[in-house]
Amino acid sequence: MLANMNTLIVLFGLFLVTLILAWIFLSVSGTNRDSKDSRKKQKSSCSPGCLFTFLLSLLILCVILFVAASRSYHTFTKQQLVGIVRCEKVKSDTVDFRLTFIPVIKNREKEQQTFLIRGKQWAIGGHIVKWSNLVNFFGLHSMYKLTRVEGKYISVYDEKTNQPSLYSLTENERDPMWKLLYKHGHRVPFIQSVYGNTVFTYPSFSGEFRVFVTTSGFTINFLGDSKRTNREETFTPRDRPER
Repeated sequence: MLANMNTLIVLFGLFLVTLILAWIFLSVSGTNRDSKDSRKKQKSSCSPGCLFTFLLSLLILCVILFVAASRSYHTFTKQQLVGIVRCEKVKSDTVDFRLTFIPVIKNREKEQQTFLIRGKQWAIGGHIVKWSNLVNFFGLHSMYKLTRVEGKYISVYDEKTNQPSLYSLTENERDPMWKLLYKHGHRVPFIQSVYGNTVFTYPSFSGEFRVFVTTSGFTINFLGDSKRTNREETFTPRDRPER
């Protein structure tokens, strides 16, 4: 609702700018008609000009509102792809499945990482800097950093009795920049909030997941069957060790 309110404020501001420009145009046109002796003639000749100015202003306003509405829709529904997740079954008594994570930076896939997951669900999370809606409107997207992949159990009891897997996605977990942002980000102009965000879901062995960052945090989309063979495998020493 706050995003919609800020959008309305921006649109109202653009409307006022259009009216001011139209008023300036009319004022400049009026100064050229300073002859008192020809007022009646000027009134009759001004009508078509005024009508043209009004229609032109209305057209400009419609174009501005259309562009602003399109921009607003694109901004607040934008999803930036940050990773791809694939899950595979494994033959093991100690882990539940294997998870492959492929980071995506600037629409380019980076080196994949493989993790053995203990848990009925998988989760991924990290840091989020949420900018103000006005800054989002002008094109600045959320700043983020993915930090962890982990397994999750459904019940608290299972979480306590069965230690779920937990892996780091970053070499520096004590990043001083993010520590400063968490503590003092609310004092920085145009930053609405700084917070941690984790999303989780059940694994699927017949498709892949896409991890996105939006203006409010991370989200997961399931793509369905990616035509990969759904085979069980035993894990090998090449799998990334747990941290």
